[in-house]
Amino acid sequence: MASRLLWNPSTSHKLTKVVEECLDRIRRGNVALLASMLLALALVTFGLPDKAQAQSACVPGPGDQPETGLQGEVPLAVRQPPNGFQGFWCGTNKVGQNTLFNRGTYGATAIWGHCAYSSIRNPSDLTLPTTGTAVLDVSIPSNPTVVEILRTPAMLRAYEGLRAQSCILLGSGQDRLNVDVYDISADCLQPQFKSTPYHSRHGDLDRCCQQSWWMADL
Repeated sequence: MASRLLWNPSTSHKLTKVVEECLDRIRRGNVALLASMLLALALVTFGLPDKAQAQSACVPGPGDQPETGLQGEVPLAVRQPPNGFQGFWCGTNKVGQNTLFNRGTYGATAIWGHCAYSSIRNPSDLTLPTTGTAVLDVSIPSNPTVVEILRTPAMLRAYEGLRAQSCILLGSGQDRLNVDVYDISADCLQPQFKSTPYHSRHGDLDRCCQQSWWMADL
């Protein structure tokens, strides 16, 4: 017998037909199943909070700056001038930094060997030579160095559609219909531009490839 839950919005209490099912189980002598069903009913009715309580799992140590709100949230209060958002971290120590010309916006970072690639997003000025996907030499972690800016159509604002895998660097352009393909097999610090396929099916290709939606075909 499938149980059904009925909700009373005025009281937020959960009325259920599980009780009827329990009585039926009693008649059949299935005591173990009855106990588990009663426990589940008690948890549903009394034990669970009405709202999500996602919190950081960080146990702060010396020098840590844990999240102050929900996990993944950057509250407005920590994004205000003059200093702006300074980041959250837990159990890590910064060994190096590159400000990427203080471009003001950020997309994603892809790693391949001793190379890192860092993209940008809107709003950004396409006329500036620093706008595009930065190629960094991170062989010395304490001194990550920009060696090139990729400015092909999709790499100008690759946003989160940036991936490095199988000796190939891919970038999907924000507000564009392109995917730029680079070969990084010979030297990851000197990506070799191969093509910019055009995709008419997507009006904004970075949406289809955002949030790790580039997947390897295994």
